Amino acid sequence: AGELGCCGGSWRSGLFNLLTAAMALCRGVVVLWLVVAKAAWGFVVPLHPRPHPGPQLRRLAMVPTETVAFADQGGNLAGTLFQASLAPYVGFLYFLNYERNKAPDLVKFGFGFLLLFVAATIPTGILSTKTFGVSLADCDWLHGGAEALLTVSNILLVLGFRQAMTGKEDFGRGLLPPEGAGDDESASSTPLAASPPGLPSPGRFVVANGRAKAFAFASAVAAVALIVGGVPALHLEAHSQFLGGLGGFDVGLGPEPANALSIPTWIVHYSSVAEFVVAMGLAYRYSDAVQNPKWKTFAWAMLPSHVSGLCACTYHLFYNPASLKWLVTTQAALTCLGNLTLCLAAFALARSNGWTVPFLEDEKQIGVSTPGVTATLDDDPLVFPEIAAFAVAAAYLTKYASVPAAGLLATANPIAAAAIIAGIPVITANTVLQGGEIETTASE
Repeated sequence: AGELGCCGGSWRSGLFNLLTAAMALCRGVVVLWLVVAKAAWGFVVPLHPRPHPGPQLRRLAMVPTETVAFADQGGNLAGTLFQASLAPYVGFLYFLNYERNKAPDLVKFGFGFLLLFVAATIPTGILSTKTFGVSLADCDWLHGGAEALLTVSNILLVLGFRQAMTGKEDFGRGLLPPEGAGDDESASSTPLAASPPGLPSPGRFVVANGRAKAFAFASAVAAVALIVGGVPALHLEAHSQFLGGLGGFDVGLGPEPANALSIPTWIVHYSSVAEFVVAMGLAYRYSDAVQNPKWKTFAWAMLPSHVSGLCACTYHLFYNPASLKWLVTTQAALTCLGNLTLCLAAFALARSNGWTVPFLEDEKQIGVSTPGVTATLDDDPLVFPEIAAFAVAAAYLTKYASVPAAGLLATANPIAAAAIIAGIPVITANTVLQGGEIETTASE
């Protein structure tokens, strides 16, 4: 009895220590980003937006806005919901990374990389409010820089699913056989998932995955450099445009509010939305690739997060007015709901593949067999150029078609806003989440 009590206390103590370490890690990340923000803040003197000439510009610039930065909302419902969404997301990452799920390596990495975007909103929110007296959504260069990390995260999701479904990745480990390994007939009939664990083959797509991760980390470093050096080194102000407003021009159609998004920031937003929709469709079809319908549930679980992103874009379309504050709260609620649905979907996926509660049950999942890959997807090299073309076209259409209607958009229309965030997800659900036929091949 004493030995059993000792063993029980051992696993409980281990679990408690694990949770304590995780909480300490989260606190450390937050403290690190606060230090970065404080370091940047110490170089500058608080500034305020410059007044713009002309009565119409002044009227548009005075449109009341509401802070939307993650760090700026701790005292309201939206901030509470954003903070509450972190716990289910951590649970989601835990279940997604269960090795028998066959989740592609870049998909797992991409969902984890999203935490850097969440962390980036803390110093950027503090800088925008304490230095310039505006919200993060109204400070274009900080807004675009932080949002770019979300775009990188979604690029990784699309890359991961596509590489797995085109047979370019060993499911669950991100490994591939070396060049020429599949030249003979016997090798081609062996499922990639049969590669011996612990003996990785240095295939060319392992290098590709490494390059994708290096690009992601380089983006994170660039974001930190922008946050820290934007004001003291580049002398950026409250309404300086992201990337200098690259691609923007004066069409002479009338003034815009001072907080209008620049072309690069709109491109980043539309690219993020498009990539996430593509990732949803690929996740839905991935269920056929690994013969597990739980991946279809996983794709549906991504829908609330998609609607959350649409709330943000709609809010920006109307120049972030205080009268549409409910969009911010809705975005936060959908973020929390989306993380919860993802956590539940990943849990169901892991359970279907044999996951059991650690320390409480025997390792019965060792005997659970998972089927090999029985589906393929054509390798379309135009996927990302098509996404880029859509994002650029949508950005220019939004930017310059809205200029003549700036006065109209400055008067928030809750009915139009609700129609946008309700209509587009319905289209997505009835097209992307209905899947498509994938050419299948029987595995031996």
